[in-house]
Amino acid sequence: MARKPQYAVAVYQPLTTLEQFHQSTAKWRLLVGSNRSGKTLAAAVEFCRAVLGLDPFQKYPTQNGVALIIGLDSAHLGMLWRKLALPGAFFVGKTGNMLRALTPDELQQYMRGQASVNVIPSPPLLPQSAIATLAWRNKSRGIPHDVQLKNGWIIRFVTSQGRTQQGEHYDLVWIDEQISNEQFFWESVRGLVDLSPNHRSYGIWSATSQKQNPLLWELAHKSQDTTNIEVYHLTIADNPYIPPAEKQQFGALLSDVERQVRVEGAWALEAWRVYPEFDPQGRHGCEPFAIPADWSLYLAVDPGTVHCATVFAAVPPDQKVIYIYDELLLHNSDARTWGEKLASRPDAHRFEAWIIDRRAGRSRSIGQSAQVAQLYYEAAKAYGVTPRIHGPLAGWMPGEDNPEMRREIVRHMLWATDQAESVVPGLKVFRGRTPNLVHQMRIVQFDSKNEENRIRGSFDMVDALEYLLAHKPTHIARAQVSEQSKRIVDVFRELHRRPNLIPNLIRRGA
Repeated sequence: MARKPQYAVAVYQPLTTLEQFHQSTAKWRLLVGSNRSGKTLAAAVEFCRAVLGLDPFQKYPTQNGVALIIGLDSAHLGMLWRKLALPGAFFVGKTGNMLRALTPDELQQYMRGQASVNVIPSPPLLPQSAIATLAWRNKSRGIPHDVQLKNGWIIRFVTSQGRTQQGEHYDLVWIDEQISNEQFFWESVRGLVDLSPNHRSYGIWSATSQKQNPLLWELAHKSQDTTNIEVYHLTIADNPYIPPAEKQQFGALLSDVERQVRVEGAWALEAWRVYPEFDPQGRHGCEPFAIPADWSLYLAVDPGTVHCATVFAAVPPDQKVIYIYDELLLHNSDARTWGEKLASRPDAHRFEAWIIDRRAGRSRSIGQSAQVAQLYYEAAKAYGVTPRIHGPLAGWMPGEDNPEMRREIVRHMLWATDQAESVVPGLKVFRGRTPNLVHQMRIVQFDSKNEENRIRGSFDMVDALEYLLAHKPTHIARAQVSEQSKRIVDVFRELHRRPNLIPNLIRRGA
């Protein structure tokens, strides 16, 4: 850094709250916080230090690296390019030919027109002299595609609205703000797998949580359980370069919700979560145990070929709690696959009733004359599995159509958990047995543009749970069958499924 005194990254002075960010060797570093907190500048400086071979902590290769910048769309890439390539990312003091960082007091004096030093915009974070070639995505709009630096580093710019590029290895990935396709993150995770013992590969994600960003929110929560993710929460209050009067004026113009997000750095997602009270590691979770034989079992299905979600529930005789003890999530499957998976379960013949999405159950798949509900029922029946109670929708109990009613029932049960005086049963999930359901319950949220609807996404497990609980499953007392009787029943079921065995058994005198 001392050899490049005119470089902006050499003059940059991090805020106290960001010093650890620049030193960190965590695989992913998340810069999350309010507007004007300095997070984007810190990410841009870290990125340019890396590609210029000027990182003071020597975390990156000094030459021939590959870096990726992911923005929401082309306009976002243009904004990031201006942040890197144009002067003025921050202000510096100039004495002769030497540049230095300004103190907060010096900058505020300059903003009041009382500067005691010569203040100028900083040089570009990525100086033109370091660039060998530049290929444009859209030159007239200033949107780059690829940048080759003289030290061999390559910077690729991609939008999250295009296709992911597979197979490339990256030394550094920077995601800024929201992305529309989560596959870009997962492909970045793959591309950052370390290949060299000398240098690790790193990911940075900078964002203000004013956007509904469930993936970033979940990563931040995962940081509590791993050293591979570190989160740096920043607020405008942490930025001493902004005058107090400006901070107050900014906050005074915002609503309470917007102030919490844009000034205090709160997660916008928290305000829009459908089930914010759901606590699977606390009151709504329990360790798995063997379901007693006298408990009543139910299952609910949200069918589909891309995703087919099933949740399994057990109701004890006292009916104080409904336990979600298992799940089944199939991808790119069909009714036959679901029937086969169900029949292979040891509890396959114990279910009182099956519940299905009413609309999906009544629909017909392309090229099929039968309803989806009938296809799934017949597929399971072919393996000798049916519910004890035959429902009106081709053997299924139709799920509740009204989504708000379903949600209200789930919320009431979540509230009732551990409430001794409640006449409504509580809800608990088996920890470790329902990971997809827990994941979806944590991130499902309303659409801020249409508060009556959820955001788009795969929430099949949540739908299945809502259908099941809206059915209000109860305990049904049944006489217990002896093991010998169970074996006899199993024989008759097998003979029903394979009647061709009967003549052979008769000839053998069985």
